[in-house]
Amino acid sequence: MPSGTEDGTMAYLMDFATMDTIDSVAIANACCAFSGTVDTAYVAGLQVGDKYSIFVVEPGDITITFDDSTSNAIAQGTALNNAFAKQSETLDGIEDLDKYDEALKQLYEENKDNATAVFWLHRYVRNSDFNYSELDSILRAASPSYPSMRCFKPIIEKAQTKIKTEVGKPFIDFAGVDGNGKPMRLSDVVGKGKYALIDFWASWCPSCIEEIPTLKKIHEKWGDKLEMISVANRDTPEDNAQAVKQHGITWRVMRAAGEDKGEFCKLYGVPFIPYVIIVDPQGTIVARKLFGEQLVAKIDELLSV
Repeated sequence: MPSGTEDGTMAYLMDFATMDTIDSVAIANACCAFSGTVDTAYVAGLQVGDKYSIFVVEPGDITITFDDSTSNAIAQGTALNNAFAKQSETLDGIEDLDKYDEALKQLYEENKDNATAVFWLHRYVRNSDFNYSELDSILRAASPSYPSMRCFKPIIEKAQTKIKTEVGKPFIDFAGVDGNGKPMRLSDVVGKGKYALIDFWASWCPSCIEEIPTLKKIHEKWGDKLEMISVANRDTPEDNAQAVKQHGITWRVMRAAGEDKGEFCKLYGVPFIPYVIIVDPQGTIVARKLFGEQLVAKIDELLSV
């Protein structure tokens, strides 16, 4: 169990696809055990406090070990779990986002005929930012039951929301506060005669922090012709302010005025962060989901005219 887990803490066995709780047991001496029979293997999650481990429920003895240094857990002892652990480890070593997406697609293709198919497809479509029609086609082609599974529901809802903010649609305004806690609206800086780069991020997101040098590079080159605004997602005012100072963010920042529940990301159907949306001087969305050098190249293309 994760270090610090107290005896009596409940561990929950949950079906990954349906999100139903299958069983629960209290932790004792930093361990817990589930037993039973299973006719058909399925992907499940083991929930202990705020830790959630994915594994395959199949016949055999399965051991799940939590790694406190990485917040990950490894399930081993049966054929599918051993293979799943190796595949996950390989995936974790891929840093390039395009290669990561391609690897997820390949893992789904390679595992279509076993219980992990639903998990790998879920990861693939969650990361790939498909529009609604593309997503619906992919899910139905995989299995007629997939579109109705609860695990896919948030992804489908975001894809449906994204229809309103696809490339070619006008930006959607929202209100919050700036870095000093003063009220502001996105429309205060977007659609005002300059291109605008909207960066959805959070202080707790390692990938967001890794993208800051790219944003700095853009700001240093195009700051006079480009409005930039980093919009916090599920962040506290204190953590957000500390990150802005620590990482030298000098362009505009914005966050929710009250409790931050990620509503800004929901408005734009943003499936993950960091995530950038570019808006033209008239307020029309011209690009989404760009990172690193691809983002730099797109900004150069738009502003070099």
